[in-house]
Amino acid sequence: MVAAALVLAANYCIEPRSATVDGIVKVAALVLVGFAYMRVMRESTLEHALLVGSAWLSLAVVVEVFEASTKGRGWFDLIGSPAHPIIRTVLLIAWVGAPALFVRTRSWETPPAS
Repeated sequence: MVAAALVLAANYCIEPRSATVDGIVKVAALVLVGFAYMRVMRESTLEHALLVGSAWLSLAVVVEVFEASTKGRGWFDLIGSPAHPIIRTVLLIAWVGAPALFVRTRSWETPPAS
């Protein structure tokens, strides 16, 4: 929810001025939240981080589909506008990859349970 709120805030404050700066700020917000999440989940593996990132992206898509269906027009505030395909692609990757940037433990390095 924090990531989505920061992305929406960037969209409403920065996007009217510059789509590129808006995309950079959105990715930075996702990386910041990914960092915070992975610090809270200290022993998370890469698989966990990618699963969380996939869940974040899935929820963002669900929100966008819901908003588009209820408003009757396209709503691309969370995953980026198709009018800017490069920014959109980077943003989609950031939703999934941001938590994975801060993984400390790989699954094959996890110590056995005692």
